[in-house]
Amino acid sequence: MLNYNSLAGGKVYIISSSVSEDNGAAEILRNVPYTSVQRACLPEDGEKEECKDLPLRNCGNASLESKIIILKEKVAREEAEAIEGGVSKASGEKVAYQNSCLTLEGENLIKAADRAIYGAFGVMA
Repeated sequence: MLNYNSLAGGKVYIISSSVSEDNGAAEILRNVPYTSVQRACLPEDGEKEECKDLPLRNCGNASLESKIIILKEKVAREEAEAIEGGVSKASGEKVAYQNSCLTLEGENLIKAADRAIYGAFGVMA
């Protein structure tokens, strides 16, 4: 369950690879305190040039002392949106939290980060 105590504190590994993803990460870091912040890459991206000097982490590496935040930008809405009664039910931003690993996904990662922050503080987003 996502709450402030489960999200804040300890070391955090940030996995982002675009300006939009970095902006979402910055939004989280402005609002939630961590003892230290480290960029990281997903293991499947370990061969990329930008990941050569970074630690490889995924949700399996997350713990209370070492949290993981993964940001995934969706460039455009998928064509296969769920349509019910002529109204789109697709959500542009998704937030998932499990075992000290926060995953933000969507077109607007600042909005997704805000949704996570509101959730951590108990405010419905």
